[in-house]
Amino acid sequence: MQTIRGQWKASILMALSEAESDIPALQGRLAVADRRVVVRALRELEEDRLIERSAGGTRYSLTSDGSQIIEILGDIARWQRARSKTGT
Repeated sequence: MQTIRGQWKASILMALSEAESDIPALQGRLAVADRRVVVRALRELEEDRLIERSAGGTRYSLTSDGSQIIEILGDIARWQRARSKTGT
């Protein structure tokens, strides 16, 4: 849980699950996120080997571990939606 804990990490992973991206595109999808916060989260996700930078260092994509955690995040999102429908 520590690897996805923190500001914007889960949102960044979900965004990268849809398409590889660069920092400006990610920041556009996370409009309220400060650039420094996004860059720090990207570095931490890269250190945890959930994402990787392209050879040129400008685009980010999920690693196989990152893809696996997307499934878990999807399960959590479905669980949360089901809970909110039941009012618990």
